[in-house]
Amino acid sequence: MTSLDEVEARAPTAAIREFLRNSISISDITQQLWSGRLIVVAALVLGLIYGLYDAHRAGPQFQANIEILPAETGDGGGGGAGAIGMLASLAGGSGGGPISKFTQFQFAIGSVGVAQMLDKKYDMLCIIYRGLCDPKTHNWRPRTGIDAAFNAFLARVAGLPNPNGAMTLADLAQHNANGIVITKDKTSGLVTLSYQNKDPQFAGDYLRKVLDTTNEYVREQDRATARNMVDYVAHRIATNTNVEQRQALDQLLLQQERRQMMTEVNAPYAATILDGPIVLPLNNVLRSTLLSGFFFLLVGMAIVLFRGLVPARFRFWSRICTRS
Repeated sequence: MTSLDEVEARAPTAAIREFLRNSISISDITQQLWSGRLIVVAALVLGLIYGLYDAHRAGPQFQANIEILPAETGDGGGGGAGAIGMLASLAGGSGGGPISKFTQFQFAIGSVGVAQMLDKKYDMLCIIYRGLCDPKTHNWRPRTGIDAAFNAFLARVAGLPNPNGAMTLADLAQHNANGIVITKDKTSGLVTLSYQNKDPQFAGDYLRKVLDTTNEYVREQDRATARNMVDYVAHRIATNTNVEQRQALDQLLLQQERRQMMTEVNAPYAATILDGPIVLPLNNVLRSTLLSGFFFLLVGMAIVLFRGLVPARFRFWSRICTRS
């Protein structure tokens, strides 16, 4: 028997190691799992069956891929940031660094502005949520069922609005942000946009529409900024008498007029397609089955290990374990 003084005299790691060795026995855990092996096996089989059922219920899935590169018209990106930096230098300050149009494009995909343009041009909000929206009247059907009732209950508890109302542009923006995956190759720098859907034709068409709309959104943003900058700089030139500053402002005006002209060119503005859209089928049966089986296996093991904490009258598996 080890005395308390002897344990305290040892190094902390040694004391902890001995405590764990005396408290947790791998052999005891293994023995418990073996005694309840029928429960573990039953849970595993149930998980595999549920995984197959879930994959069958989800139906086939298709993934559309588009490989994109920076467009030539947006290659000079960050004209707005450069103009702000030049104005700041005229005022004696420091400007921010430029942001490329291609970077703006990637961040804008999940924006509400792009979602608004998609809905205005293609009625996309009703199409994406067509199970809840009447395409003729654009009325939203009320959501019912256990999930809807549970979500409404959680919203009431948190004091939030009812989440089962009509879908909004923010929901469409969130759909794009979560559903369109942006992958960048570290070696080549090539960017791939991916989108999954049950309808292969819709997957490719939707990804192409999002790309075109995001290009147009970035173009409109730049056009408005350039127009405001041209008006402002022209006014400053008319009222400025400093020769050096007038020369800098003339250069800035030329830059902004060139930028405004580029927004009028009928060509991909921020991103251009290198390849695609290419639509390929996805086979998630094995992945879904293995994940479900693994989860149910852990549940079965937890039941076996902690069954002693359950009152005896509820241990309906005790007789099975005794026989096994």
